[in-house]
Amino acid sequence: MMDHYCKPYLSHHQRAMWRGDIGLLCRGDGGFTVANLSVGVQPWLSLGEFSVLHHTPEETDMKWEVKQLPTPVPCDGHDGTPNLVIGGRSCSWETDIVIPFEFDGRHLCWVDLYLGLLFVDVVINHPPLPRYARLPVELDQRRTYIDSGAPDPARRVRVTDAGIMQLISISNDAGRSVLARSCSAFNITTWTFNFEPAQWHKVVTIRSDEFWAAIDTDKRLPRLLPEFPTMSMVDPDDVCFTLEDSYHNFWLVSVNIKNKVLGAVALYINEEEEEEGRASGVFYGNSFIASRITRYMDKDAIKSLEMSKKLQQAKQERTMEKMS
Repeated sequence: MMDHYCKPYLSHHQRAMWRGDIGLLCRGDGGFTVANLSVGVQPWLSLGEFSVLHHTPEETDMKWEVKQLPTPVPCDGHDGTPNLVIGGRSCSWETDIVIPFEFDGRHLCWVDLYLGLLFVDVVINHPPLPRYARLPVELDQRRTYIDSGAPDPARRVRVTDAGIMQLISISNDAGRSVLARSCSAFNITTWTFNFEPAQWHKVVTIRSDEFWAAIDTDKRLPRLLPEFPTMSMVDPDDVCFTLEDSYHNFWLVSVNIKNKVLGAVALYINEEEEEEGRASGVFYGNSFIASRITRYMDKDAIKSLEMSKKLQQAKQERTMEKMS
């Protein structure tokens, strides 16, 4: 009987947090802010709420603050805001990634790769209204079905070292995300976002025939749809993709989409394969990090790199044997 009276109270004060909805903002004073955005899930929320945890070097006692999410203000001059109510309109908000946007050092940006960007000031006590920006009008807003919680294989948003927000998409001529690996035609397009004024600027588009012409310079690579684009934080034209062949080998390829030139090529060797010294295990293509930083996180990094090269060479030889 007690549960009947306690559950409403507990459900109101205990909030589940999904890692994909949580953002981290590091501040110059050595402090940081963690924020979680929940939209239209709990019945007592009209739009949503965000939970904030602040830390400064002087603080010893940290507490979560829960604030209601007011209706966002469109920051690009158009009418309308995103649907933040789950189960409302057919296109409801689904956070794909949370990134800091350093134009003033106070904002986190929640990104729905189909509905747009939601900028929330998570630092000051009485913040201005959240600001909302749509994605480029050329892109279709209808989300293509993938497993819940899985990263989108056709779109990506990130911020470069210079603080520039970038969007990349793999889509057809109608702006619809392309997911079928046997697809014969697609476009890879990049945009940059300016906050003031809030505008998307198209940077470059490379067609599928141009992409394949670039990767054809390496005869080992399959002519299949590239997935999980990851832009370089230093060179915005240098983009990494995965290519999965018919033997479930994942090739990591780097392509300069402005110059249409193939860069580095490697077969993916996962952590289990490297530790065991053999090619085994399962990899789904969505969790690689296109970075060399992991070389410096092992006390014997040179040996680890040499081992990785040997494993990759052995895996390539087996792959070529299957293809011949």
